[in-house]
Amino acid sequence: RIVITERLHGGLLSLYFGVPFIWLKGKKLDEVLSSTIENYDHSYSSETGNLSEIINEAIKIETLNEASENYRSSLKEAEQKASKLLQDVIYE
Repeated sequence: RIVITERLHGGLLSLYFGVPFIWLKGKKLDEVLSSTIENYDHSYSSETGNLSEIINEAIKIETLNEASENYRSSLKEAEQKASKLLQDVIYE
């Protein structure tokens, strides 16, 4: 399985669930995803070459599971910080 997306949330959901994905090259997607996942640049455009090669590379990637775990962990940490901040504001 693979997800092909042109939207940020498609990439982030794929990352969260550990599903290989490629995305339509664009500034926002490139910046967010490259800062979130190290060594995972599977973007495509009309200039990047053969789409089937990019798909095959994305499917073979082994670092996605680790990146997925790190992403879920950072989201959990952000959730805990936000919850504490809201509790401090509400109950002060």
